Amino acid sequence: MQVLIREAMTSPAVAVRDTDHVRTAAKVLLDNRIASAPVVNDAGDVVGIVSEADVLRGRTQADPRAHMRPKDSMDATPEVLVADVMTTPALTVRGDEDVDEAARLLLDYGIKMLPVVESGQVVGIVARRDLLRSFARQDGDIRRDVIDLLAEMGQEGVRVVVQDGVVTLMGAQGKQRIASVLARTVPGVVRVVRTSACGPYAELG
Repeated sequence: MQVLIREAMTSPAVAVRDTDHVRTAAKVLLDNRIASAPVVNDAGDVVGIVSEADVLRGRTQADPRAHMRPKDSMDATPEVLVADVMTTPALTVRGDEDVDEAARLLLDYGIKMLPVVESGQVVGIVARRDLLRSFARQDGDIRRDVIDLLAEMGQEGVRVVVQDGVVTLMGAQGKQRIASVLARTVPGVVRVVRTSACGPYAELG
């Protein structure tokens, strides 16, 4: 069964600007516990990727302007920007592409993350862990987690069927609307389908 990248990606994407200082990028990576992030310009276009290694390189690289500064300013921290150290150009994918394409690029280029771009703007990221999460979870585990979440949120009475990560909800339409939103938050769910007795009437990505 085809799984689209938008169904497996992490969204919204955590990004930094090319005009940010490398210290800002370091804080973003640490605060979000990520190894790399897309870099965008003022227009929101993806112009590169900044990683932990890039930040460290920016911290240690020599400042070519050092010899021009007065002696009493030699200890000042060089203003190294993300644009100075980022990897460019950035490989990107579209949300409507198959996850197999993302996996191929991640493996072929030895990278851990790809920005997902739609209409020229970054809408998410797809990382190796996203693909593993969507591929590895068993249907029974997903079904149990969806049922437990619905019960916790007072949405009992909706029948749940899971096949290849696709969750099918059956029951009262009013409850299905809420249940479909909740089900999408469960790891491993790639699509939610709501059905009536006569067959599918809505499919949510």
